[in-house]
Amino acid sequence: MQTATIMFRDVDDAKKFVSCAERYPDPVDVQCGNRMVDAKSLLGVIALGLEKKLNLKIYGDNSAELLNRVEFCTVE
Repeated sequence: MQTATIMFRDVDDAKKFVSCAERYPDPVDVQCGNRMVDAKSLLGVIALGLEKKLNLKIYGDNSAELLNRVEFCTVE
């Protein structure tokens, strides 16, 4: 499992992120505090909130590929 911190500036960022996550074959989750949602669910991702730091959890062996695709929303 690989983790990263992400943030969505607006709904379009969230849509683009979910589109990338949907193409990834293994599970991907987004967490905010004690709430965790499937990263492939637009409603779930937006429900966590915009302009908040979120924890991305990528499972599987090709996590670097997905991290490259979602680089637009990663923060340090």
